[in-house]
Amino acid sequence: MHTDTAEQTPERLLQAFLATDYEARIDGRQYMLHPGRLHKSLDAALAGRPWAVVTAFNPRARLVDESANRKRHQDLLDTVAARGWEVHPAVNRDPCGTWPDEKALLIVDADLPELDGLAERFEQAAIVTGRTGEPAVLRLYGSQWPQTLPDWARRVN
Repeated sequence: MHTDTAEQTPERLLQAFLATDYEARIDGRQYMLHPGRLHKSLDAALAGRPWAVVTAFNPRARLVDESANRKRHQDLLDTVAARGWEVHPAVNRDPCGTWPDEKALLIVDADLPELDGLAERFEQAAIVTGRTGEPAVLRLYGSQWPQTLPDWARRVN
């Protein structure tokens, strides 16, 4: 993301989400993920299981202080641990470096309603999901999104 999203239009925010590098690490190997793209090596590493990148940082795409973000991330870790989901470390990174890195998790095998509930609980504007052989999808939350979206984005609410 390139600026404080409080001043961004939904269209610009969509472009920022598309430009973001969603990095996950599994068994010491790094995977770079992007909406609209296939991720065959990740699909193979996960034996075809569905995945999602979820963060608790910066609710509603608004910057909050580091202490609040650390607490939110710990709450996310506790929540996924209680559900017994397989998780791997991830980070959402602005390749331009103007938006701070956001710690995230790559969650494996959670169904979409559960992931949508997580996004709602942690007040996220979007998460990225993937299924074997399909391009990754940016799932968008809230009513501010344009009626017509790119193929790589889905409005949830």
